[in-house]
Amino acid sequence: MGDEVERKGLGTPATRADVIEKLIKDGFVKREKKQMIPTEDGVKLITVLPDVVKSKKLTANWENALTLVEKGEYSMQAFMDGIADLVNGLVQTYHSVSDEQKSMFGGGNQESLGKCPKCGGDVVKGRFGAYCKNKCGMNVSRAMEG
Repeated sequence: MGDEVERKGLGTPATRADVIEKLIKDGFVKREKKQMIPTEDGVKLITVLPDVVKSKKLTANWENALTLVEKGEYSMQAFMDGIADLVNGLVQTYHSVSDEQKSMFGGGNQESLGKCPKCGGDVVKGRFGAYCKNKCGMNVSRAMEG
């Protein structure tokens, strides 16, 4: 499958570099010399993602379809409709995350740092600072601005 994926264009080197940098920034991969090593959270993420999302073939097919759109041989709307259908199917199949899966990433039993000044929910420490567990939009940087 490797040759097929490369022929169909599995991303450009620049695109791959951006993806790798985001994975490093978000804590799913760490750089050790010239190697990329998955972190514990990276391995956990791979285990909970549906196979179709992890498929190199899916990415290669999208790249191929985008090339056809660029050449005017395939409709942009048809491409986007295909992605929407895929996402809708994934949402219906994987509409919730189990408590076991949530707890794998440390979000299960976080100690409350206090109450949210906006909605009264629990404020907890996240990877990028404190935020409200009720997802009301309050985070420490916004609270400091106001």
